[in-house]
Amino acid sequence: MARDLNGSAHKFENTTSTDIKTVPMTFACWVHLDTTGSNHTYIAVSDTNTNTNYFQLASGSTGILQCNPRSNAANPVAEKSGLAANQWEHVAGVFLTNSSRTAYLNGVGGNSNTTPSTPSGVDLTNVGHIRRSSSSVNFVNGAIAEAAIWKAALSAEEVAALASGMPPLRMRTKDLVRYWPIHGRTSPEPDFSGTDRPLTMTGTPIQHSGPPIGPMFSFDDPVVSAAAAAAALPFQPLFNRRTPTYLRM
Repeated sequence: MARDLNGSAHKFENTTSTDIKTVPMTFACWVHLDTTGSNHTYIAVSDTNTNTNYFQLASGSTGILQCNPRSNAANPVAEKSGLAANQWEHVAGVFLTNSSRTAYLNGVGGNSNTTPSTPSGVDLTNVGHIRRSSSSVNFVNGAIAEAAIWKAALSAEEVAALASGMPPLRMRTKDLVRYWPIHGRTSPEPDFSGTDRPLTMTGTPIQHSGPPIGPMFSFDDPVVSAAAAAAALPFQPLFNRRTPTYLRM
């Protein structure tokens, strides 16, 4: 499932802690846009005191996916074209260093941007918009789901696996610091990463059918397999082999 945002007021936020203030990091989510003709911010960490310091995964009004760290006047943008409306698209931004970042659309990366930029003072996590200083802009017009942040730079192969349907909870678990499935069942939207940073919701975005992803857990996962083995009980027959006389036919 997912949440359908209205493009003007619906948004999600959570206070950012020190674990996602510096690179490396990766942002990823699924989006189903109503239009590509406006600016959308999918995931960002921003500074509530200024409008010129943030890390952002977004798209412009021409359907070009953008991954950019802004630090005052420095605003280098890595781009990947081809974003479409009315279908599920997987978007990701990998911030490798302060001088290297790449945008990925459906598992395919664009050209890396290598202009230096080091945002500072970020203190708010944004999903479905970006709040710069006191104002929110770039509201997503469409559905969003499976938003996640890793405190690591995922490889091109790992981003491609996410785009092929692997849930974030099965990718680099030790580096996964935020994971909001955004299934639309509860408010705030829970964080499944283990860091317990739920998303506070503004407005009442309705549920939307979800993206094409696999189950969060699989019995071929080592942790799940170990838990299943530990929980296994010895087989106990329903009846003793010596059936009581009164049950014999």
